[in-house]
Amino acid sequence: MSFDAIVTRALTDEFNNNYIGARVDKIYQTEKDEIMINMRSKDGSFKVLVSASSNNPRFYVSKISKENPSEAPLFSMILRKNLSGSKLVKVEQFGFDRAAQFVFSGYNEFHEEALYYLVVEIMGKYSNIVLCNENHKVIDAIKRVSTVMSSKREIEPGLIYERPPVFDRVSPISVDEEDLKNMMTNNADLELRDFLMRSFLGLSTEIANKILFDAATDDKNLLKNLDENDANKFISSFIKTFEEVKEKNYSFNIYKLSERKSAYNAISLNQYASLERENFSSISELLDKYYYEKDQKDRITQRSQNMRHTISANLKRAKNKLQKQKEEMLESANREAYKVYADLISSNIHKISKGLKEIKLENFYDNMNEISVPLDQKLSAVQNAQKYYKRYQKMKQREIVLENQIENTEDEINYLELVSDAIDRTDDVKNLDEIYFELIKNNYIKKDKKIKNKPKKIAIHSIDYDDTSKVYYGKNNLQNEYITFKVADKNDVWMHVKGFPGSHVVIKSGGYPSDELLVFAAKIAAKNSKAKDSNKVDVDFTTRKNVKKHPSGKTGLVNYVNFKTITVDL
Repeated sequence: MSFDAIVTRALTDEFNNNYIGARVDKIYQTEKDEIMINMRSKDGSFKVLVSASSNNPRFYVSKISKENPSEAPLFSMILRKNLSGSKLVKVEQFGFDRAAQFVFSGYNEFHEEALYYLVVEIMGKYSNIVLCNENHKVIDAIKRVSTVMSSKREIEPGLIYERPPVFDRVSPISVDEEDLKNMMTNNADLELRDFLMRSFLGLSTEIANKILFDAATDDKNLLKNLDENDANKFISSFIKTFEEVKEKNYSFNIYKLSERKSAYNAISLNQYASLERENFSSISELLDKYYYEKDQKDRITQRSQNMRHTISANLKRAKNKLQKQKEEMLESANREAYKVYADLISSNIHKISKGLKEIKLENFYDNMNEISVPLDQKLSAVQNAQKYYKRYQKMKQREIVLENQIENTEDEINYLELVSDAIDRTDDVKNLDEIYFELIKNNYIKKDKKIKNKPKKIAIHSIDYDDTSKVYYGKNNLQNEYITFKVADKNDVWMHVKGFPGSHVVIKSGGYPSDELLVFAAKIAAKNSKAKDSNKVDVDFTTRKNVKKHPSGKTGLVNYVNFKTITVDL
């Protein structure tokens, strides 16, 4: 867990340096395990987010606005009753652990001055937010813990609050060189990483990795196998790391590990020094950015799962349907044989008696070569001919219907692949909402009652090329259709990657775009398409007047003519 004791220490320092004396204005419970405290000070208003989420427990000053529930949950009402108007006195970390308490000065039910403690425990699935009175009696908790849930540590109204147990672990900032040597001797059979994580309070994986990286040693080494030089490097790295914390030598960075993964801390993580990073002026600013983006990604993942399943199931069904339709079309293509049978039987009725399984006749469609004609024994010659004529006519009509059905099924497959690509490329919950309501509109899914109504405004994405030219592009079918048919003028240049699902791109400039602008816009089209991982991508372009809505009426599907193609390198 990146939110470790060092981050907690940096946060308590930030609150104590900047926000002491601020008063509680409003309190909201924005999630079942999260509260937002609006506070005001002489320097202005600010919001404190406190979360006991199992996946992302945390607290910090936040600038992100969240929707408040229409009906206040019980815990938020208890917080309001006891903390509204109270003043923040201090914020204390519990030793060197992932837990802290906000100390507020307010008034009790007898209008007497009293202290209140809002405790935040950052402990994964056991995280909690607990409100206590000045005698440390629990007033309530966002997660009550009964004897059934834990026989060792209950958290229920009326009980004395007990801090989370530390077991046999010690605070790393209280350890000197001699202490560390003794601990290493007493745990000689442990690997270095296990020694760090088992022996010390509040360490995250990132900090353990930093210590091992700075010591230039293997985390799998046993303590007893370290030579004197390696042992000294390990000790030096450990001591220096926590000297940074004691001296408040903070450095607030988010390190980009991959497209979907990042790491952070309140001190420099030297193991990631070569990676792209973003620096922040405060730990709250860092955490606000990190958890907002993580929350967006998590919500996109959760919200998109059902949509992906729906798209996948409908794509599979449509592709199976298309295969069957094409097989039927092949059968229909053989219908001429039935007409030949019918014509030959009609011309040779006098030769055919009832009860025959087949008869050999001269085929006047094939130079009078002999052909074997199957017969129904129960039918007369005339009836057999009529049967073949009917089959021929039926298959002829079926082919006309199949041509239309195949076109419709192919349109549906193209549309679903467009939606699938849009979901894969989305990086914003609003974009996902637009896709969600598009699928409702097209009867692929039913609206979830918990989901808010359709967004009133369609998002528009654009990039300025220069002072007179702008490139617009869509990230889903609704946006594509809006940009193409609402934003673009008839003489604007319109672009789309050839042969792949992707964004509609529109160039708005003072005149016909330069070659450089065409390449610039074509790269935007390529990067926002299913071909984005290719080295070279073909992009079609034409004027908007040559683009028409597809006859199927599917959102985002178009036909275009009189186009040229440009190839761009990615």
